[in-house]
Amino acid sequence: MFPAFDPVEFRRLLLQLAATPRATLDAPAAAALLGISEATVWRYWSDRARVPLAAWRLVYLLARGDLGTFGPEWAGWSIYRRWDSHSGCHRVFLADPAHQDYSPGDLRALPYLYALAAERETRPGEPSRVQVLRRPVSGRG
Repeated sequence: MFPAFDPVEFRRLLLQLAATPRATLDAPAAAALLGISEATVWRYWSDRARVPLAAWRLVYLLARGDLGTFGPEWAGWSIYRRWDSHSGCHRVFLADPAHQDYSPGDLRALPYLYALAAERETRPGEPSRVQVLRRPVSGRG
């Protein structure tokens, strides 16, 4: 489970996620990460405002990446950010215990895949009525 809030650990993890090249806090990046204003980031940083539990858990989760903190059913699953040079920003991925990565688009496709599998179970051997959508070829290997 998640550890109790620790202000020193919060600042350390936030700095790990949003640091400038000089190893100081990048307040605009931290604000974008948490979905809050830069002023609020500085209030959290200087202990002038109480850090909400949700902000603590988000920073902890993104810095550590271990979804097992939610419970044993998530053991081995992780979340991580990776720089995408094509889009020029960090992208978030989910990784299962076998180290298979899933993008947000992969997760959005799950209901479609479940519907396709259910149809194939009810009508084996017949052509599918579910329209198959193909991923566009990006040419990036």
